[in-house]
Amino acid sequence: MAREADDLVRRAREKRLRPDDVTEGTFTICSFWLVSALSEIGEAERARQLCERVLAFERTMIGSDGLPHDAAPHPRLWGTFPRVLGHYARGLGLFPLETAVHKMTGMAAARLRLADRGLLRPGYAADLALFDAATVKDEATFADPHRHPTGVPYVVVNGDVVVDGGRFHAAGTGRVLHSEGG
Repeated sequence: MAREADDLVRRAREKRLRPDDVTEGTFTICSFWLVSALSEIGEAERARQLCERVLAFERTMIGSDGLPHDAAPHPRLWGTFPRVLGHYARGLGLFPLETAVHKMTGMAAARLRLADRGLLRPGYAADLALFDAATVKDEATFADPHRHPTGVPYVVVNGDVVVDGGRFHAAGTGRVLHSEGG
Protein backbone atom coordinates (compact mmCIF):
# COMPACT_ATOMS: atom_id res chain seq x y z
CA MET A 1 0.00 0.00 0.00
CA ALA A 2 2.84 2.44 0.77
CA ARG A 3 4.14 2.05 -2.80
CA GLU A 4 0.72 3.00 -4.22
CA ALA A 5 0.69 6.03 -1.93
CA ASP A 6 4.14 7.06 -3.20
CA ASP A 7 2.82 6.83 -6.77
CA LEU A 8 -0.16 8.99 -5.87
CA VAL A 9 2.06 11.57 -4.21
CA ARG A 10 4.36 11.65 -7.27
CA ARG A 11 1.42 12.09 -9.65
CA ALA A 12 -0.12 14.76 -7.43
CA ARG A 13 3.15 16.70 -7.42
CA GLU A 14 3.36 16.44 -11.20
CA LYS A 15 -0.10 17.99 -11.39
CA ARG A 16 0.87 20.48 -8.69
CA LEU A 17 -1.73 19.11 -6.30
CA ARG A 18 -1.08 18.38 -2.66
CA PRO A 19 -1.65 14.70 -1.71
CA ASP A 20 -4.47 15.65 0.66
CA ASP A 21 -6.01 18.32 -1.59
CA VAL A 22 -9.72 17.59 -1.84
CA THR A 23 -10.57 20.68 -3.88
CA GLU A 24 -10.21 18.51 -6.98
CA GLY A 25 -13.21 16.16 -7.03
CA THR A 26 -11.36 13.40 -8.87
CA PHE A 27 -8.57 13.55 -6.32
CA THR A 28 -10.81 12.59 -3.40
CA ILE A 29 -10.42 8.87 -4.07
CA CYS A 30 -6.64 9.30 -4.02
CA SER A 31 -6.99 10.86 -0.59
CA PHE A 32 -8.69 7.73 0.70
CA TRP A 33 -5.83 5.62 -0.68
CA LEU A 34 -3.52 7.90 1.26
CA VAL A 35 -5.61 7.46 4.42
CA SER A 36 -5.05 3.69 4.16
CA ALA A 37 -1.37 4.09 3.40
CA LEU A 38 -0.84 6.53 6.27
CA SER A 39 -2.59 4.16 8.67
CA GLU A 40 -0.40 1.27 7.57
CA ILE A 41 2.82 3.19 8.20
CA GLY A 42 1.79 4.37 11.66
CA GLU A 43 0.51 7.84 10.77
CA ALA A 44 -2.91 7.34 12.35
CA GLU A 45 -3.42 10.99 13.35
CA ARG A 46 -2.65 12.28 9.84
CA ALA A 47 -4.91 9.58 8.40
CA ARG A 48 -7.74 10.59 10.75
CA GLN A 49 -7.38 14.28 9.87
CA LEU A 50 -7.33 13.55 6.15
CA CYS A 51 -10.36 11.26 6.40
CA GLU A 52 -12.33 13.96 8.21
CA ARG A 53 -11.30 16.57 5.65
CA VAL A 54 -12.40 14.37 2.75
CA LEU A 55 -15.73 13.52 4.41
CA ALA A 56 -16.46 17.20 5.11
CA PHE A 57 -15.78 18.20 1.49
CA GLU A 58 -19.10 19.34 0.01
CA ARG A 59 -18.94 17.05 -3.04
CA THR A 60 -18.00 13.88 -1.16
CA MET A 61 -20.74 11.26 -1.27
CA ILE A 62 -20.74 8.37 1.16
CA GLY A 63 -21.27 4.69 0.45
CA SER A 64 -19.98 1.32 1.52
CA ASP A 65 -18.39 -1.59 -0.27
CA GLY A 66 -19.13 -4.04 2.54
CA LEU A 67 -20.06 -7.51 1.29
CA PRO A 68 -22.85 -9.13 3.34
CA HIS A 69 -22.05 -12.74 2.45
CA ASP A 70 -18.44 -12.72 3.63
CA ALA A 71 -17.78 -14.96 6.64
CA ALA A 72 -15.76 -12.19 8.27
CA PRO A 73 -16.85 -8.92 6.65
CA HIS A 74 -15.21 -5.58 7.30
CA PRO A 75 -16.98 -3.73 10.15
CA ARG A 76 -18.04 -1.05 7.66
CA LEU A 77 -20.65 -3.47 6.28
CA TRP A 78 -22.95 -2.69 9.23
CA GLY A 79 -21.15 0.39 10.48
CA THR A 80 -20.53 2.88 7.66
CA PHE A 81 -23.77 4.83 7.76
CA PRO A 82 -24.32 4.77 11.55
CA ARG A 83 -20.70 5.92 11.96
CA VAL A 84 -21.23 8.87 9.65
CA LEU A 85 -24.43 9.84 11.48
CA GLY A 86 -23.24 9.19 15.04
CA HIS A 87 -19.54 9.94 14.98
CA TYR A 88 -18.87 12.39 12.15
CA ALA A 89 -22.15 14.37 12.12
CA ARG A 90 -23.33 14.23 15.74
CA GLY A 91 -20.04 13.65 17.57
CA LEU A 92 -17.52 15.71 15.63
CA GLY A 93 -19.94 18.10 13.94
CA LEU A 94 -18.19 17.82 10.56
CA PHE A 95 -21.52 18.57 8.90
CA PRO A 96 -25.19 18.82 9.88
CA LEU A 97 -27.21 15.62 10.12
CA GLU A 98 -29.21 16.63 7.03
CA THR A 99 -25.98 16.91 5.03
CA ALA A 100 -24.89 13.47 6.22
CA VAL A 101 -28.19 11.95 5.08
CA HIS A 102 -27.96 13.73 1.71
CA LYS A 103 -24.37 12.51 1.14
CA MET A 104 -25.58 8.92 1.69
CA THR A 105 -28.85 9.12 -0.25
CA GLY A 106 -29.84 11.83 -2.74
CA MET A 107 -26.31 12.89 -3.67
CA ALA A 108 -25.13 9.32 -4.15
CA ALA A 109 -28.22 8.30 -6.15
CA ALA A 110 -27.94 11.36 -8.40
CA ARG A 111 -24.21 10.97 -9.02
CA LEU A 112 -24.57 7.23 -9.71
CA ARG A 113 -27.63 7.93 -11.90
CA LEU A 114 -29.87 5.56 -9.98
CA ALA A 115 -33.44 6.09 -11.15
CA ASP A 116 -36.18 6.40 -8.50
CA ARG A 117 -33.76 6.29 -5.55
CA GLY A 118 -32.31 8.64 -2.98
CA LEU A 119 -35.33 10.86 -2.31
CA LEU A 120 -38.71 10.56 -0.62
CA ARG A 121 -40.94 11.16 -3.60
CA PRO A 122 -44.08 9.53 -5.05
CA GLY A 123 -43.14 6.75 -7.45
CA TYR A 124 -39.67 6.28 -5.94
CA ALA A 125 -38.57 3.07 -4.25
CA ALA A 126 -39.48 2.93 -0.57
CA ASP A 127 -35.95 2.60 0.85
CA LEU A 128 -36.00 4.14 4.33
CA ALA A 129 -34.00 4.01 7.53
CA LEU A 130 -35.54 5.37 10.72
CA PHE A 131 -32.87 6.25 13.23
CA ASP A 132 -32.59 8.06 16.52
CA ALA A 133 -30.26 10.99 15.90
CA ALA A 134 -29.27 11.06 19.58
CA THR A 135 -28.27 7.39 19.82
CA VAL A 136 -27.36 6.04 16.37
CA LYS A 137 -23.94 4.40 16.62
CA ASP A 138 -21.85 1.84 14.78
CA GLU A 139 -21.15 -1.22 16.92
CA ALA A 140 -19.36 -3.58 14.49
CA THR A 141 -15.72 -4.39 15.18
CA PHE A 142 -13.14 -6.63 13.54
CA ALA A 143 -13.71 -9.11 16.39
CA ASP A 144 -17.50 -8.92 15.97
CA PRO A 145 -18.15 -7.67 12.40
CA HIS A 146 -21.80 -8.83 12.30
CA ARG A 147 -22.81 -6.64 15.22
CA HIS A 148 -25.65 -4.37 14.13
CA PRO A 149 -25.74 -0.66 14.96
CA THR A 150 -27.74 0.83 17.80
CA GLY A 151 -30.30 3.57 17.31
CA VAL A 152 -31.71 2.19 14.02
CA PRO A 153 -35.03 0.58 14.94
CA TYR A 154 -36.53 0.34 11.43
CA VAL A 155 -35.22 -0.15 7.88
CA VAL A 156 -37.42 -0.56 4.82
CA VAL A 157 -36.07 -1.84 1.48
CA ASN A 158 -38.29 -1.68 -1.58
CA GLY A 159 -41.28 -1.26 0.72
CA ASP A 160 -40.52 -4.31 2.89
CA VAL A 161 -39.46 -3.98 6.52
CA VAL A 162 -36.02 -5.60 6.98
CA VAL A 163 -35.23 -4.19 10.44
CA ASP A 164 -38.22 -4.18 12.77
CA GLY A 165 -37.78 -2.91 16.31
CA GLY A 166 -34.03 -3.23 15.92
CA ARG A 167 -34.21 -6.88 14.79
CA PHE A 168 -32.90 -7.84 11.37
CA HIS A 169 -35.20 -9.87 9.12
CA ALA A 170 -33.70 -10.86 5.78
CA ALA A 171 -36.63 -10.13 3.48
CA GLY A 172 -34.69 -10.69 0.26
CA THR A 173 -36.15 -7.56 -1.30
CA GLY A 174 -32.85 -5.91 -2.17
CA ARG A 175 -31.47 -6.12 -5.67
CA VAL A 176 -28.51 -4.99 -7.73
CA LEU A 177 -29.07 -1.48 -9.08
CA HIS A 178 -27.76 -0.20 -12.40
CA SER A 179 -27.31 3.40 -13.44
CA GLU A 180 -29.63 4.86 -16.04
CA GLY A 181 -28.23 4.02 -19.42
CA GLY A 182 -25.82 1.50 -17.85
